Amino acid sequence: MSVEQKITNLIEPALNGLGYELIRVKQISNDILQIMIDTEQGVGIDECTKATKLIRNILQVAEMGDLYGLEISSPGLDRPLLKPAHYTKFIGHEVKLSTNILIDGQKRFIGKLTSLNPETHQITLTCEDKIVTIEFDQIQSTNLYYK
Repeated sequence: MSVEQKITNLIEPALNGLGYELIRVKQISNDILQIMIDTEQGVGIDECTKATKLIRNILQVAEMGDLYGLEISSPGLDRPLLKPAHYTKFIGHEVKLSTNILIDGQKRFIGKLTSLNPETHQITLTCEDKIVTIEFDQIQSTNLYYK
């Protein structure tokens, strides 16, 4: 299990208990963890401070407290979409999506997220006049996109 997954498993239930959604845990160096959180009202300095204290306490109990510095932040305007629920939430928004294989001769797409099939997890984008269907496991990264 990766460090990111282990930390996610440790902190996500407690963050959810505070009303925060854990967007991502990313190890950006050997000793720094970047943790993105969100709420329905957005995330400000107060939410980041509360989350930092909570996460530090959890890591101390798990005897990992001295191993990592923390960067707690909001997902920002170019929020990453990582889970199927994120895609569902942002249907109708413009996204920038990269795939790990060629689809219709390209790996990068900018378009409107038009659907997510809840059973097959296929993503549908409308890119200019073209509709593109992408399997969830073919996605390398997706972010909200603002021109």
